[in-house]
Order: sequence, then C-alpha cells, then structure tokens
Amino acid sequence: MKIAVNLLPFREEIAGVGRFTKNILQELAEIDNRNQYFLFCTKNSRRYFKAEKENFNYIICGFNSNKILSRILWEQLILPFQLFLRNIDILFTPSVAIPTLFRGRKITVIHDIAYVKNKNKYPPGRRIYLSAATKVAFKLSKTILTVSEFTEREIRAYFKDEDKRITVIYNGVSKAFFENSSIETKNSIKEKYKLPKKFLLYVGAIEPGKNIEIIIEAFVDFLMKTGQQIKLVLTGGLGWQKENILKLLDKYSIKEEVVILPYLTDEELPYIYNSALILLYLSAYEGFGLPVLEGMASGVPVIASNVPPIQEFAHDAAFLVNPFDKEKLVKIIQNIIMYSNTERNEIITKGRERARKFTWSKSARTILSLFNEEANSKS
Repeated sequence: MKIAVNLLPFREEIAGVGRFTKNILQELAEIDNRNQYFLFCTKNSRRYFKAEKENFNYIICGFNSNKILSRILWEQLILPFQLFLRNIDILFTPSVAIPTLFRGRKITVIHDIAYVKNKNKYPPGRRIYLSAATKVAFKLSKTILTVSEFTEREIRAYFKDEDKRITVIYNGVSKAFFENSSIETKNSIKEKYKLPKKFLLYVGAIEPGKNIEIIIEAFVDFLMKTGQQIKLVLTGGLGWQKENILKLLDKYSIKEEVVILPYLTDEELPYIYNSALILLYLSAYEGFGLPVLEGMASGVPVIASNVPPIQEFAHDAAFLVNPFDKEKLVKIIQNIIMYSNTERNEIITKGRERARKFTWSKSARTILSLFNEEANSKS
C-alpha cells in the first residue's frame, strides 16, 4: 500500500503538532516495513522528520515554506497531481491542511478546535483559514484522528456529526524524557542558555490563551511573599501578541527575574524540564497539553490547569488548578518549594509512573492498524 504524508504545513521550527508528527513517523518507521511511505515536505522542515528506512521516500517540494500563500497553492494545486502520479492509496495529514482535489482516502488529525474556543489565540486571518481548512478536512476525510476524548466530544458537538469515524490517539512521550540527566549535561545546558540556579518553568508558545499573564502575576506575588531567589524561565518561542507579555515584565519591573529562551530542540528539552523546580502550564483551553506529560516524565512537579483533557491523562499525578485562580496557584508553588526530599520524590514518582502509560509507539500502532484496515477494506 502507498501512503502519502502531508508535511507541507511545517516550517523551520516545529511546535506541538510538528513534534507529534515527528514522533509518529519515527515509530511507524520502526514497526512498518511493508507499506511504502511518501513524505511531502520542504527543504526547511526535512531535518525534523528522520524516518530513515528504505520504504520511506522523501519528496522535497520547491517552495518557500515561510510564505503561507505559496504553500497553500502548492498543496491545493500541485500536491493532488503528485499524489495521482504515484497512485497513492491513503493520504495521512497530521494537521488539517488537506488537498481538496485529491479523491483518494484521507486520514486526518484534528488536534483541537482552538480557533473556535480561544479566538484570541490566532491572528484573524489565520483563524479564518483554520476554520475553513478544518471544516473541509472533517467533511472530506474518511477517518478523523484526535488526541483526547475531550477533543473528540468537542469536534462531534461542533460539527454536529455522530456518524463520522473519530479515533482517539493520545500524545506520547519519548524515552529521553525519563532518563535522569547527569550533572555534567545539566551544567552544560545551563551554561549554554545562562539558566539561573533555581527557576520555575513554562514550556509552550508565548501567545494568548496560555495564561502566561497569570503565571507572571503569580510569580510576582510569590516573590513578594517569600523573598525567594528564584527566577521564571519561559521557553517555546514568542508568538502572536507577544508584546503584551513584554509590557507586563516592564510593569512589574521583573525583566531581570524572567528568562525568555529561544526555540529549543527535542534533545535539549528533557534537560530543561529536569533542571526546573516546578513546571507551570495554565492554559485556558487545550486539546491535550503535551508539556504537562513531558514534565511528569522528566521528573519535575507539575502545576497545570484543570481543563478536561489534562485531567484526562494527568489524574492525580499533577497539581491541577483553576487556571485563573492566582491565589491558589501561589499557595501551591509555595507548598512545593517547601517540600522535603521525600515529598518531592513522591510526586515525581507518581508523575513518571503515570506518564509511562502514554507512548508514541502505542499511538503509531493505532494509526498503522487504521492504514491496514483501509487496505483490507479496499481489497
């Protein structure tokens, strides 16, 4: 069977959806030697997708990945022709950008409907595009995949379709996050990024809806109440409306207390997590919440928002709070900072045990079973 994978939406830096795709492809390369894969990507994004097997074929598409209009035109007009030439059986799209002219079978991942639930997350133009692309993907795809039971319910309610086949495949966490970082490696990463000795950590895009304002205000209150020599590290990349966050740092005169890191690789992230005192992740809306799972695996106590998808996978292995309850957040930070080694190790152990239940291998095997099911139904 010939399976095409649409990687065209991914650019020079990949975030949550890109990391999902990267890990799924790596696992598929490990477990599937039978099917032929055709990965359509750009020169800039090729380096992230390292499924180096004989049955994995890379097609480098010649357009500037930073020019959205060029990508859309290539995707909608040229990609269908390329798929036709290769007699593709299934098009797997890890995001929602499907070529509408392709008449073969489509399996598409919808990670969330944040463009509806959190309208400030995206600039207006991008929100309109995501809305249109998601509606088309939902209508034309034979099977929809999503990353939590909560998001499945959201999708069904929004599209008012109980008959569409939707399969839940949870995000996973790579083995590297479970490995204990050596002191030498930790010190090397700390030196590279000039990390403070003690810090609270946020991982994710710096954009609306992530409640970074609440994190900063809680951090300020924590410093005022305790006088602790602890800093706040933000990493994941400056995104839409980043100016609001920078103004907040000026307002509270804490520029020296907050470190904003550049984009980090998957190889570096485990060491950053493992070096932090606490991971803070207070999104108002999520389809899943991958940094929470990675933090639990990495051996750092996690304070996360009590939104349904995070409750779904974290259970009692993280401290779940109302993402707008600043006072409660400050209190939990204070409690964790005061933990004895025994208490800290207990919550870390619980987090790691819970995180081990979510693997990319398990998710990839579910996807492969869908591919094979399609092949059998066709024959």
